[in-house]
Amino acid sequence: MLKPTRGSSVRSPDISDVPDRVSAFIGAAAGLPVESFVAIRNAVAEATAAGARDAALVPALGAADFGALNKRVRDALEPRAAELRAAAPGTLRAAIANTTVAAQAIWKRETLTPEEFDSYVGVFRDAGVTQGIVPDAATDRNSLVEVARRLHANLAEAPNLNIIDLPDDLGICAVHAVRGGGKIYVAPDESALFVASTADFEAGLAAFRAGERTPLTKFEPRARGTQ
Repeated sequence: MLKPTRGSSVRSPDISDVPDRVSAFIGAAAGLPVESFVAIRNAVAEATAAGARDAALVPALGAADFGALNKRVRDALEPRAAELRAAAPGTLRAAIANTTVAAQAIWKRETLTPEEFDSYVGVFRDAGVTQGIVPDAATDRNSLVEVARRLHANLAEAPNLNIIDLPDDLGICAVHAVRGGGKIYVAPDESALFVASTADFEAGLAAFRAGERTPLTKFEPRARGTQ
């Protein structure tokens, strides 16, 4: 085992770096019955064999963030290690891997389509875990606003946004109220619709309500000015 040399600085994973919604998911997932972890393992294996799920395609985290996430998952499941190992060979390893992949998807939810997100977290939701997966009204609004801010920041420098809560729990709309600024509607599943500033708010809302969405690639920085 390598040890840091004197005077060197090694950054340990900081579990405080893990977003609250991800931590909430990990805590809830870690409390599942052993039978649920076995069922999740089987469901993941079936989905992978059928081509409906590929863990290699889950959005990657930076090294520090992944280190923090990995530590949080392992610490949460450590008290269950003996019973998970006793359930069947590989159950503990699968529990760690599947929980980590789902947590990564929750962390990077805005980069996934609803179908992709469900392919990673659906097995946990089906097992009864809702924390971090099913939007919570009190905390999710802040998450949606943060998604809108990040997307707007890819399209314009230092956007000054007005946040509008949409009716019927449809989500929020972040309006960059300048010429050419545009509006971004964000749904509870963090999918989004960009509408140009020349379009009426109600027309944009109607399209958003009807299910229209903007591909995430359109929000990439290189797409600035092409909306």
